[in-house]
Amino acid sequence: MTENKTGWYVSHLMITFPIGDEKPSVVNELETVVEKYRSETVQILVADSFGHESDVLLMILAPTSDEILEIEQSIKSCGTIVVDSFFSLTETSEYATTEQEEQSRVDALEVSDEEKSKLMNAWRERMEIYTQHKLYPQMPKKKYICFYPMSKKRDGQNNWYALDFETRAEYMRAHGMVGRRYAGRVTQLITGATGLTDWEWGVSLLSNSISDIKEIIYEMRFDQASALYGEFGHFTIGQLRK
Repeated sequence: MTENKTGWYVSHLMITFPIGDEKPSVVNELETVVEKYRSETVQILVADSFGHESDVLLMILAPTSDEILEIEQSIKSCGTIVVDSFFSLTETSEYATTEQEEQSRVDALEVSDEEKSKLMNAWRERMEIYTQHKLYPQMPKKKYICFYPMSKKRDGQNNWYALDFETRAEYMRAHGMVGRRYAGRVTQLITGATGLTDWEWGVSLLSNSISDIKEIIYEMRFDQASALYGEFGHFTIGQLRK
């Protein structure tokens, strides 16, 4: 069993603008706030929301919670109305293969010690890239973003937390294989929110195709991790501003 590691702080804000003469000034002030806080270390994605629930979806990634709070307060102070929000942290998965597990797998192979050493070095390089992507992601420039919260069930026979670790890890490996089939088409970022919100994770999907977002979510619902144990909140989808 691996330990979760956390990295950056993440805030999703779903906001609306006041109706009337003051709307243009609020829109302009929000744009000013976004440009003020964007930097080499702070990423702010702005998307125009589809549907009636909100006008704009903001995704903010920053190294510290103080920065997130300051940006949130500035956004709320410029006249916007926050109708929903989600606060979380980037993290690695507790189900990722450990070095000890990978070493055991490699040791069982009928290859030379030199080849085993090469395989382990290659694995360490992949894990370094994986950790960097999960903890300190650079969000790609895509056309659409979809965000939704989720948790694992604790109901009767479908209690995720009553399962042993090996069973949960097997389910999550199958779940991850579905996501990997969409590599290059859909960028996924899962952030942890246990104890921070009513939900346990936030899922952000970025893609140039709404159909790809729809397909990956539909396909993932058939694996057991989701079909038996997944609970999902409200979905927000928007078109990212350039």
